Amino acid sequence: QMQRPVESLTSSVLAYILGSNPRLEELNLSGADVELNVIVALSRTMLSCRTQLKHLDISGIGFCPQGAMAIARVLTVNNTMKYLNMQNNAIGDDGAIAMANALQVNSSLTYLNVAANEIKVEGSLALLQALKVNRTLHCFDMSKNYATDVGAYAISDTLRSNKVLESLCIGELEIEEDGSKAIACSLNTNNTLKELRFDGNEIGNDAAKVLSEALKTNTALTWLDIDENGIPLE
Repeated sequence: QMQRPVESLTSSVLAYILGSNPRLEELNLSGADVELNVIVALSRTMLSCRTQLKHLDISGIGFCPQGAMAIARVLTVNNTMKYLNMQNNAIGDDGAIAMANALQVNSSLTYLNVAANEIKVEGSLALLQALKVNRTLHCFDMSKNYATDVGAYAISDTLRSNKVLESLCIGELEIEEDGSKAIACSLNTNNTLKELRFDGNEIGNDAAKVLSEALKTNTALTWLDIDENGIPLE
């Protein structure tokens, strides 16, 4: 396993690491100084080699939508990857849409983190639509993006239909009261979500009351974070 983050990496070195270590299960490139061609090389190597990689951390390395597209191509055919952390990059809507398309066909990934990736409404909607189809993802983090209330309604729809997701992080998505109410109402019928991180939005008092009523009937949720949501103390 390669667990220690690296500071600088070339595509040829990465290709050698994966090519000569087909049993490698964990690769951590978090915070590494890499260029787009390294991510492309990573995806090509994973497509050409019979890699056993299950855990990939490529967070905080600054890659663009093209990098996400390269990783998405891998996920369409890869059946071993279970954990993918790509937070704190800049994949944007185009990268998010590519990942969403991959999620619709991937059958192995159980954890995906796309937090802080400059994803706006279009990309958020694509990802949430994919979760209606995906049957393996248990943990999904899309926090610190720009879903707004439009995305909140999509989150609500997803929670009504998805029967697999156990942990959802939707903090700091610029969701306001109406969107918060929609999400709260979906908890009336969702019986699988165990952890909901909803901090840093603008729930407000009325939506908080709707959430309180939903929690009276919900039997699955064990962890709820609604910190910094403009809820007055009453």
